[in-house]
Amino acid sequence: MASPLLGIKYDSIHDLTGSADEVPRVINVNEERVINAVREFINAGKAVCACDECTLDILAISLNRTPPRYIVNDIHMNCFGESAGKPPNEDLDEIVAGAAKLVAEKPHH
Repeated sequence: MASPLLGIKYDSIHDLTGSADEVPRVINVNEERVINAVREFINAGKAVCACDECTLDILAISLNRTPPRYIVNDIHMNCFGESAGKPPNEDLDEIVAGAAKLVAEKPHH
């Protein structure tokens, strides 16, 4: 089972001078796609280790290797259409598998 930490979503940004309501919210639309790809990889039993530390390492490496795609709210998703989901799912699977290989070679535990 995937780490419950993969369900965490940051809902606000806090600046040093005000509340989160004063700061515009930006969303990386590829973040959820990467989280789901890592979750599926872990749940399929493909990871050498599925502890929280290794799962989060796989997620971090995968996110770093996936180009971000930012929008300011869900309404703007319609402006991009389906082509906004780049890279394709097959590429995400390769990114996650590569990240998992790195983590397996040098786990932090």
